[in-house]
Amino acid sequence: MATDVKATASKSLETTENRPTIAIPPGLMIRDELEARRMSQRRLASEMKRPLHVINEIVLGKRALTPRTALELEKVLEIPAHVWIGLEGRYRLALELGCPLASIDEIGPLTDDSSID
Repeated sequence: MATDVKATASKSLETTENRPTIAIPPGLMIRDELEARRMSQRRLASEMKRPLHVINEIVLGKRALTPRTALELEKVLEIPAHVWIGLEGRYRLALELGCPLASIDEIGPLTDDSSID
């Protein structure tokens, strides 16, 4: 793993009474991995055989990460599918509980065109 995936994952698991306290989209981990590997979203989409707009929507937190996508990410990024599914589940639970989204200071800027090319 190119970045500290465990640190990002553990941050998303911060809990009170075993519940998340902050919502961190799994797409942020994807973005961090891509940056660390100097890989574009376009290249990731190509290697996953998925449309670029789908990858971009996942990175931006606008689209849920599915089991299929988790398996494809596992093949390309070599991060186990269960990690991606766990992050997605914690993120969706945090949203349902009304947890705040991670602040820009915590996660860094993310724009619609971040690392596309």
